[in-house]
Amino acid sequence: MKKKLFLLVLIFISLNFSAQKNPSMAVYLDSTYRETSEENHKYVRVVEDYYTNKDTYKVTILYKSGAKKMIGTTLSKDVLKRDGTFIYYYENGIKEAIITYSEDWKTGKEYKWYNNGNIKFEKENFPDPKNKTSKTLLLKFWNKKNELTVNDGNGECDDTDDDFQEKGKIKDGLKDGVWQGSDLKNKITYTETYKDGNLISGISTDKNGMKYSYSKLFEKPLPQAGLDNFYRKVAQNYKTPEDALKNKVTGKIYVSFVVDETGKVTKPIIIKDLGYGTGEEAIRVLNIAGDWIPGKFRGMKRSALYSLPITVTSR
Repeated sequence: MKKKLFLLVLIFISLNFSAQKNPSMAVYLDSTYRETSEENHKYVRVVEDYYTNKDTYKVTILYKSGAKKMIGTTLSKDVLKRDGTFIYYYENGIKEAIITYSEDWKTGKEYKWYNNGNIKFEKENFPDPKNKTSKTLLLKFWNKKNELTVNDGNGECDDTDDDFQEKGKIKDGLKDGVWQGSDLKNKITYTETYKDGNLISGISTDKNGMKYSYSKLFEKPLPQAGLDNFYRKVAQNYKTPEDALKNKVTGKIYVSFVVDETGKVTKPIIIKDLGYGTGEEAIRVLNIAGDWIPGKFRGMKRSALYSLPITVTSR
């Protein structure tokens, strides 16, 4: 008994010493990975060596249960900017995916597994950060029966999980022809036509039977007067608080907010604050920055998360 107690004391001292030497930052996240309270959190993000200036930081995301969900490295300690190999896990501990990133762009091979441990697919990603585009080829796909239905980039893909299902033809690694799908969670069905991986047209149907035509899968929300005007308006209206000026505070604040289906800016959150009222001033400016054109997904208006850095100077 004494030996066990002594061992536990040693472990506690070791962990405590490590925490003091390399302090980490833990942040509670909701289901959309936005910061939230301890009571409402679904995940926890832990950044090691947070208070040390480094080029990269080891980052881990845990489920509320404490099980590991993701591990990798980030170029920023305040916002997740993935770089290097990331490993994702289901809550039951089975590996879910392995993805490699370069400055937050997927690159190279990507692998995913079902939650029973069977392989699901092998993809290859070809990013083009300069033009802000990326190409992904589906090389192999196994259905839930563990049958290989896409090989060498050709075949039939029937992708199904708890909330989503779609099926269609894969040619040379890309979607081709007519694809049928369902968003089971939101009770939406859709039919899309592809050529060489490019969406030609689509029609979605919501739970009330309303139909929506589209030629783009995603449409990002945009300020009504344009993004440049929005940034200019934020810069013009932001007033560095007097306490921040007195203490010569400089740096970047990171805030996030949701543009809802009506185009209203809602749920602003300070991701990184420099103190002395700088974060509160950023929220104030966002609240008077005006309405947006709402984003769309498969032709239907959807709320969308947006992040914004604001540079604070004391001049």
